[in-house]
Amino acid sequence: MFFMCVCFWVNLVAFYLCLVNFSFQDSFTSVMCMCTFSLCQRGTEDAMLYLSREAHDGRVKSVLFLMPCHSTPYYSTLHYNLPMRFLDCTPSENKGTLDESDRFLMNPADFVGEVFGNLSSFSHIVLFESEERHVKLLLRNSFQEVRRFFHSHFKVDRDLQSSVVVYSQKSVL
Repeated sequence: MFFMCVCFWVNLVAFYLCLVNFSFQDSFTSVMCMCTFSLCQRGTEDAMLYLSREAHDGRVKSVLFLMPCHSTPYYSTLHYNLPMRFLDCTPSENKGTLDESDRFLMNPADFVGEVFGNLSSFSHIVLFESEERHVKLLLRNSFQEVRRFFHSHFKVDRDLQSSVVVYSQKSVL
């Protein structure tokens, strides 16, 4: 909550300075840039800030990121030494071999069942809304949605990744 208040005031001051110090055209461009940088594709950063606060309060034990590799800032925002796992996208020496990220996106439910089996070893799972519907059946018994963060109005990669969703084990809540 504090972070959102600070961001609001920083954006408001930046907006005011743009209006006062630049011509209309420069101000418009500056405002558009400011909005783009402060809002567009922020969901992964906001999710990590949320997990950092939860980890500080002792509510995060381990995290699984079911999203393309390197989608989040990972430890650089979390600042806690917790086990975290993201989908591997290491290039294969064999042409045509799919990495974990591609395999997950092709068939999310089967991939999660095959690779991770029992998800109970993770206290939290983070994924894009576009993949959520594919794995919801796997999550429904042990996990509950705890937060949803806006990410983008536009198609970023293969799908519209409009929100980042954080699930927590029901036993952790």
